[in-house]
Amino acid sequence: DLTPIQFELIKLTQAQRFIFIGDPYQAIYGFAGATTDAFHQIEKTFQAINFPLTECFRVPNNILAEARKFCPDIHSTFELENKPPDHFDRTTPRARLFRNNASLIGYLLSLSPEVQNDCVVRCTPKFWHVIYQAINAVEKSHNLHHQTEGLTQPLDQLPNLETLSQLKPTDEVKLVALLLPLAQAEGKASNWFQVGTFITDYFYALKQKTSGFLTLSTIHQAKGLEWDHVSVELQELTQEQMEDESSQEVNLIIIALT
Repeated sequence: DLTPIQFELIKLTQAQRFIFIGDPYQAIYGFAGATTDAFHQIEKTFQAINFPLTECFRVPNNILAEARKFCPDIHSTFELENKPPDHFDRTTPRARLFRNNASLIGYLLSLSPEVQNDCVVRCTPKFWHVIYQAINAVEKSHNLHHQTEGLTQPLDQLPNLETLSQLKPTDEVKLVALLLPLAQAEGKASNWFQVGTFITDYFYALKQKTSGFLTLSTIHQAKGLEWDHVSVELQELTQEQMEDESSQEVNLIIIALT
């Protein structure tokens, strides 16, 4: 998960020996500028010797069977007895993992209020820059000088979310689109400042809940955690993505499975 800048800094050090530890199948920091070929660059630059760690101590082979479609070397030394899944009750903690924040919140909103109240939500949405995108567009057309002015402009003077999502259909745009109707229903959508404040308060309230029978989490937020029952909701991958080991989507699948 090294960025090019970090890698250049390492090359400038005077150390006589380096030990690099990581997982090429979990290169998930692309959003921070990391490159997926960091291990290859390390081996090439430092003539490093690769000592693979292929045994998984976290899950058994019958679960790893799916992960081996993408990284065939991984294996486990124990098996798990195959048992039929129990009925969907509220006595056994379980989790449902999602590719991104928008799909998680979309699923949460589809549940009944009773079930929503019994959910723990683990996600880290970053929606403010989407709101600023819209404000910036208004500033250009209205010659506004400060984003704070744009925050208080009526929503009908801003590009609508459908237009914005056509320009850049990001996770955050979809997330704001999902929660905007809730803000409108609460009378908190006269301008973007109100919408942003409503969404901030919405997620703050979600994070206050720390116990419940069902945990809804993004895959990133679930790393290192365990549940007895886990289901994973992923986007369908193209054949090209399936064949590309460096694909962020494939790496994310492996993280979810292991």
